[in-house]
Amino acid sequence: MPYIGKSTDGLGIRERFTYVASADDTSISGADANGKTLAFEDPEYVDVFLNGVRLKKGTDYNTNTANTIAGLAALAANDEIEVIVNDVFTLADMVSARSGGDFQDNIAIAKDSGVLSFGKDKEITLTHSADAGLILKHAATADDSFPNLLLQTGDTDIAVNDVLGSIQFQAPDEGTGTDAILVGAAIQAISEGDFSSSNNATKLSFQTGASEAAAEKMSLSSAGVLTVSSNIVSSGTITGGGLLTTGGSIVIPDDGNIGSASDTNAIAISSAGVVTISTNTDATNSTSGALIAHSAGIADDLYVGDGLFVTGAITGSGAVQGTNITATTAFLPDASDGAALGSASLEFSDLFLADGAVINFGDDQDINITHVADTGLTTNGTFQATTLTATTAFVPDASDGATLGSATLEFSDLFLADGGEVKFGADQDVLLRHDHNSGLIIDRTNTSDNSPTTLTLQTAETDIQADDVIGTINFQAPDEGTGTDAVLVAAGIDAVSEGDFSSSNNATKLVFKTAASETASSKMTLSSAGLLTVADDIVFKDGGTIGVTSAVDAMTVSSGGIVTFKDDILIKDGGTIGNASIADVMTLASTGIVTFKDDILIKDGGTIGSASDADAITIASNGQLTLTQTLIGTALDISGDIDVDGTTNLDIVDIDGAVDMASTLQVDGAITSSAGMTITTADNLAQLTLVSTDADAGIGPHQVYYRNSGSPADSDLLGEVDFRGRNDNSQDVDYVTLNAKIIDATDGTEDGQLIIQTMENGSIVSKVDFNSGSTTFNQDGANVDFIVEGDADANLFVVDAGEDAVRIKTTNHYAALTIENDDAGAQERALYAALTGTSGTSPLNIAMFSATDSNFTGSAVRIHLENPNSSQNLIQCTVTGSNTDVFTVDKDGGSFFKSNMGIRQAPNNSALSVTETGGNETIANFTNNAGSNPFGIAVDFSDGAPDNNNSYFFSAEDSANTPRIIIYSDGDVYNHDGTYAQFSDERIKDNITDANAQWNDIKAMRFVNYQRKDDILQYGEDKAKVQLGLIGQELEKVSPNLVRQVEPNASDIRHSSELGTLYTSDDAETKDGNDAVLYTKDDIEVELGQAKVGDVKTEATHSKKVGDIKETKDKVKGVAYSVLYMKAVKALQEAMTRIETLESSNTALAARIKALEDA
Repeated sequence: MPYIGKSTDGLGIRERFTYVASADDTSISGADANGKTLAFEDPEYVDVFLNGVRLKKGTDYNTNTANTIAGLAALAANDEIEVIVNDVFTLADMVSARSGGDFQDNIAIAKDSGVLSFGKDKEITLTHSADAGLILKHAATADDSFPNLLLQTGDTDIAVNDVLGSIQFQAPDEGTGTDAILVGAAIQAISEGDFSSSNNATKLSFQTGASEAAAEKMSLSSAGVLTVSSNIVSSGTITGGGLLTTGGSIVIPDDGNIGSASDTNAIAISSAGVVTISTNTDATNSTSGALIAHSAGIADDLYVGDGLFVTGAITGSGAVQGTNITATTAFLPDASDGAALGSASLEFSDLFLADGAVINFGDDQDINITHVADTGLTTNGTFQATTLTATTAFVPDASDGATLGSATLEFSDLFLADGGEVKFGADQDVLLRHDHNSGLIIDRTNTSDNSPTTLTLQTAETDIQADDVIGTINFQAPDEGTGTDAVLVAAGIDAVSEGDFSSSNNATKLVFKTAASETASSKMTLSSAGLLTVADDIVFKDGGTIGVTSAVDAMTVSSGGIVTFKDDILIKDGGTIGNASIADVMTLASTGIVTFKDDILIKDGGTIGSASDADAITIASNGQLTLTQTLIGTALDISGDIDVDGTTNLDIVDIDGAVDMASTLQVDGAITSSAGMTITTADNLAQLTLVSTDADAGIGPHQVYYRNSGSPADSDLLGEVDFRGRNDNSQDVDYVTLNAKIIDATDGTEDGQLIIQTMENGSIVSKVDFNSGSTTFNQDGANVDFIVEGDADANLFVVDAGEDAVRIKTTNHYAALTIENDDAGAQERALYAALTGTSGTSPLNIAMFSATDSNFTGSAVRIHLENPNSSQNLIQCTVTGSNTDVFTVDKDGGSFFKSNMGIRQAPNNSALSVTETGGNETIANFTNNAGSNPFGIAVDFSDGAPDNNNSYFFSAEDSANTPRIIIYSDGDVYNHDGTYAQFSDERIKDNITDANAQWNDIKAMRFVNYQRKDDILQYGEDKAKVQLGLIGQELEKVSPNLVRQVEPNASDIRHSSELGTLYTSDDAETKDGNDAVLYTKDDIEVELGQAKVGDVKTEATHSKKVGDIKETKDKVKGVAYSVLYMKAVKALQEAMTRIETLESSNTALAARIKALEDA
């Protein structure tokens, strides 16, 4: 296997295997003479030697079988076979900046599941997951040996709001572009203040986008405060949910700032008194820079973060240390060969030299290595090696001049030492560094403010649909010893599209996944609108708070679960509080009434109280209610029974107040009142309820109004129910009355009446009268309308008393009026309209109009036939005195007219105009359901026979009136693009082979000039068009597959309107014109079908009249010219091949002739 890293054995040999053969062995595998088992991953890097002679792969042996050397010629006993498995590269360092070299192109690891290993013991790996992404893994099996992905910034002065690192989710290849390719979601680490020795306060910013680059929608501060820009939605329990309104203080950190209007944090003073200057203005002399002072005394060390510039000499007994020490002329030892650059224990990391730099070796500099700008290194000595080993760096020949691997030759794994780095960019501004036994760190070398390191996960998908995953970060322990659930993905973060990406939409949500005993699934989402949805409860630390930017502690949850609100809890009028399953568990009306959808349950022994007396009411587990104080109330409502063990004898019960019985009052006798009985309540809920406990389904509560009269008579009032209220003059008014009367008290013919009356303009008016034999609405003839409302239409059916009219109306797509007749009688009608007078308008006039929209569309009449039988029709129109239907529409939608169906000329001067205004719809669809000999659309010019390019049978134009295709009356077809195509997709074809030669077929075809007989008949031979073509009968002998039997055209048949009455001789046998010579009155021979041509006859000789012949049943021969064209193209290819062959032969022949002539 090719790899990059330190060789384990040196000299480029990974492993050596020695075998002693037995007689006639032809393959080598398994353990060798030293007990080592033969193994190799890439057979290209294996050498085989037989008794010291190297064998040739493919000729002397093969490696077709894994870990086996096969295909050997029969070996002799004791033959020695040596197998050497080679390393490909043995590089100690990769792209080191010490030699000024770097890779300027991609590092391609094209092998599926390729691995980048980091560390001396390769404990950290970055593995390619085919078609998915990358997997970062810690190989150690000990507990808490997890991979750590560390994003580091190169900024050396972190100020407030500097971004330390960023993980972004993006679909840059989304086909719609614009917003769709912007960053859709991101997680950023942002500093909350200037970093110092005692402060690295940082918040996590969670960002999503809707139709813009992702912006912050949620943040988690260094103090643990979670700030969300929108609602928090949970399917679990949120204690103290609702709208939180507060005017709390703004929390300011201990560190204050001193600055100006333009630079508010120019000077930061920490709580320890440390002064930090935020500006990073470079000093170019003694009067410029961030801090300007006449002089400064430093009592202790002086640390300079950037360059130290001294115009004089630097002297002192101590050490001079600095990130950069600049020598203006040279940096020299104190004597020749007198000093080293670094030491055995203190080594320089990298060495940077300018373009054209030279490294000289030896006292007389006899050997040197010279840098060639933008090319590489050269030496005046000799560089030779069997195995290429780079002790310092392995570099390309030029910056951006070479790749590591290629599209067809990929390295499998990349091994880097502890702390190894993969650097990216021309200035190595981004690097991927190994952190020993921890993970990987993505770092940036850019030291300017707000230069974060960004990890962007991009998808190559070009069409992002709803719920497409754009990027994923997963956490997994795949080597966990227990397997099964333990090795599944345990947690993760997905960026998921919320809709189709477009030029104005890249809405993306973040999905946070965790697992219990399954692959991690969504437990929390952050939408593009900033909506945080949690799958279960949200748990806060003891004393944790929920708040807003201005009041971070609007709601506090104590360790005991007590929720304390800093201010009022406000819910909109009619607002609800609930959970994911029931959103309206509790409803708060605008009057302050709280309504619970179900029971209110308190824990066993729970209490209800006030702020001063928390346990005023205690409810035990058995339901017993204990009050700590006296019960005071105006009424006592007991929903259960009153259990008296002894006898209670109440002779007189005097109840001054109300009696509220929530249970059963059983009266076995009657309740009698001599002066009437009134039930009074102060509540508008049910005042009187009749309950039946009888299990018989046919028996229910029964209320009877009984007039027990000794002399019942007609018109007796049986009872009256009055609905009484007061008017604004404090008068009692019966607003609604129900009267029941006896109409006929005669035994056996009893009739009753029920009248519903309401108050109308101060007078009681009868609205509905249920009488014997009829039900009358508005019996008093008042101006009172009768209205029936639908679920969506307030005036579905209206009887307008003032207009003496009936209206039926609907606002939806259903029929305004449906009339059904279920009678099976043949003459029954669902709707019958008759005009009984001698004059007037139509008996049934149906019109459709809209008072507000002139473009209103719909059906004026809709006729529906429910479950029809085979003989029923949808519409049947007849005329009195005729047994024939004038017009019929059968149950299948077929229309039949007694006479021809006429279509009136439409406004656009077309007899029939069909318009389709929708998209992706067919204008008209004609279907022929005939099982055999079906025909399509026929266009017949019944009164003319044009043969030109002015009149046409068919024309198709676009919106710009540009003709796209026209079929003219002379048969010519005009195509706008001049192209004709048929389906030729490989996916609809099978049994594809090369076509046979067509040369001979084309040569055998006879092309003729001809005139059509119908043209001669109509125009005469002088004017009839001369055409070029083939004779079907002749072509059928050459290429039968080109000839079709087709129905003759109308011009071939010749209608009787053109020929008149046809005749034949008396002795001719005729049968529809067959086997007979037919003539017109003017002795013109006519060939119809199989009619034979004979001598010209006169009218006197053909006395037998055949009659008008409409058409012939015989088919005529047609030519498949589209196939003929393909044959011609194939023959043309053959001709081109012959021509090219002849040209080649001619060229060779000409060369030979010239050679002979020259000789």
